[in-house]
Amino acid sequence: MHASFIAVRSILGKNFVVNTFYKQRQDFERDAALHDKKFSMPKDVKEWKDLPYKNDGEKAHRMDVFRPKNREGETLPVIINVHGGGLLLGSKEFNWYYCARLCGLGYVVFSIEYRLVPDCQVYDQFTDVADAMTHIFQSLSKFQGILSRSMV
Repeated sequence: MHASFIAVRSILGKNFVVNTFYKQRQDFERDAALHDKKFSMPKDVKEWKDLPYKNDGEKAHRMDVFRPKNREGETLPVIINVHGGGLLLGSKEFNWYYCARLCGLGYVVFSIEYRLVPDCQVYDQFTDVADAMTHIFQSLSKFQGILSRSMV
């Protein structure tokens, strides 16, 4: 095969894969919006939304925190939620109700967002999660969380 043909085929193949990822993400977001209409926030949960864990302005570098309202002043175990989606789709918002339910069981729940493929490399995602974990560890006292009794 001619080298220029191979290069064109490679570029077209890459664009197809990238476009497929974006299409899957769009479909997921549409379905997630329908999913969200089924649930409401439990009254006994306090929530902080879209807190940055990195001060770089990146929308994906934020997290939500859930804490039981009726447990103020009490140090609670921590659960850290890292949403699924095969590293190319999903969001912390999709697990919003799940995190609120865990909170209702007596946990401080941190739910993190991270950048998705193909907008970044998988190593960037690892860095995002590690940066979020570092920020969470530094923020435990603010939210009265303790890791020694936690499910991470």
